[in-house]
Amino acid sequence: MNPSKLRPNQSGSTLILVIILLLLASLFVLASLNVGMFEQRTSGNDYRAKIVQELAESGIHQGAEFFALNPTVRTTPANWELCGASDTTFPCGAIIQTGIDPDGAGPRTAPVRRASMYRYIGGTGTGFQTRLLNLPGAITSSGGFPASQQVGAVLCRIKRPSGPTETTSCATNDADASSIWALTLVSKGMLTDEGASSTVVSTVGSYGVFNTNSNIPPLIASGSVDVGGGIQIVTAPNAGGVGTGSGVPVSVWTRLEMNKSGTPNTCYFEDFLRQGGTNSGPQYFDGITVCHTCKCPGDGSLSYPKSGNQACQGMDIVDIDNNEANDCALAPNLDIRRAEFPEDLFAFVFPKRAWNDVDQGSGGDTYANKQFHFAETRIVGECKFPHPVTKAMTTATLPADTCYLLNLNKAIHIGDGVNDAAECNAIGAGSRGLIWVHSQPIQSGGTTIAGMAGFDCTTQLRNLDDIGTPSHPVALIYDGTLTQVHFRLYGLLFVREPNASTTLNADTGGSAELGLNGGATIYGAAIVQGRISSGGGGTAAIVYNEQVLSNLFNDPELPPSPTALPGAWTDRVRY
Repeated sequence: MNPSKLRPNQSGSTLILVIILLLLASLFVLASLNVGMFEQRTSGNDYRAKIVQELAESGIHQGAEFFALNPTVRTTPANWELCGASDTTFPCGAIIQTGIDPDGAGPRTAPVRRASMYRYIGGTGTGFQTRLLNLPGAITSSGGFPASQQVGAVLCRIKRPSGPTETTSCATNDADASSIWALTLVSKGMLTDEGASSTVVSTVGSYGVFNTNSNIPPLIASGSVDVGGGIQIVTAPNAGGVGTGSGVPVSVWTRLEMNKSGTPNTCYFEDFLRQGGTNSGPQYFDGITVCHTCKCPGDGSLSYPKSGNQACQGMDIVDIDNNEANDCALAPNLDIRRAEFPEDLFAFVFPKRAWNDVDQGSGGDTYANKQFHFAETRIVGECKFPHPVTKAMTTATLPADTCYLLNLNKAIHIGDGVNDAAECNAIGAGSRGLIWVHSQPIQSGGTTIAGMAGFDCTTQLRNLDDIGTPSHPVALIYDGTLTQVHFRLYGLLFVREPNASTTLNADTGGSAELGLNGGATIYGAAIVQGRISSGGGGTAAIVYNEQVLSNLFNDPELPPSPTALPGAWTDRVRY
């Protein structure tokens, strides 16, 4: 066979194979180009999505700062209007109306709340523009693209609860509104020429100045309660149980014991009023009943119905006296456990822990072991607070409770070196809100901080007739010893351990002291980090009044502290 005769056919086959390979290579190149173009488009879309997401997130932070720097914007009625129940436009539509299905088990039942919330309408311009916050330094470009932001807000004024188990809801009138609020910020970030946008929703809420509620005993002390004279104590009818209507009254709550001399009495408010009847008997302030001359019925008292040195404690005296024999009942009024009393009274009153229980003694929860469940060591650390004169943020090493009080807005601080004498002289029936008085200086390492040298307002307080009113009560925080007073105070009196103390004595409960003279009356409650006494002739009274305390704890004028609510962020809303 001649091989040369086969070469032309072989050359033709090779050419065809090469052409096929070139065609396949071309197809691969074209496919690669398409993939590259797709990835480029995807990358560009992802880039734009990240930009608008960041714009929306930025709007949330700017909105929060806007309301923090302009608190009157939130409290001005003209800046807000009610959302409609079916209004899904910006920003009302961001409020969940019918519930969500987070786990596939079916929608959760949610309260219909949109119609009780308010949208912001204080923006400049007309129409839709009024719903936008007037943010300074608005972002007009981002990532090389023209950009814009739209930030709105929806306000819920938390309704005052009628009882501890009532569901939280929003109020639509001033009478029902408390000082607590929740502000839902709705932010839309846009790249105006690219058709890209993102909406983010987050809620900022406030927590109240106080940690406790209005269902508390009228007299609480970490030390002993030594009552003399004819002091009258009107019990909190449900303070010893859970929920409204528990029917377990508490008049005195102490981690030590209550000692009696003279003729004290405890009773229900209705029994207290029946013993009035003089010209200055029961009076009414905006529907709130008070009585300066009423008294408990002697023989019908809950505790101490008999005069003399008889220990006649009823169930409303909650103390620890080693189950002392009871002269007026078949069985003694049994002790509570030490663990049932708040170990830190400041944290009981305010939402800030101030003391730690380092020394728990020995023997556990027993009568003899007074160290058990008693926070005796003060928490001290770095504190940042506004300077009382310049308002610039100042840093010092201070007790945690002092730091908390220094950061309360609108509180009247007598002892900070600014208008102390005038503020002391102004205390009276026209006072309202929170007043903090200390005669000792606020010091750190022996050095007085920010000129807060303290101011002695004791004489003025002792000579006062009325502090606050039932409708506009007062929280008076006094550091140290406040005795020989005869004022009528509407609200809460908290006598605090002085700033300089670093430890509390478990045998005394603290060095603070409250002493009531005849004629002194507290409509609300008194809480002392130490001892309570009464005497000095005449009749003093501590009258539990739920309405007065509720007016204090829900006072819209008190400055709530804002914070981001956990789980409130979402990007599932689109505008």
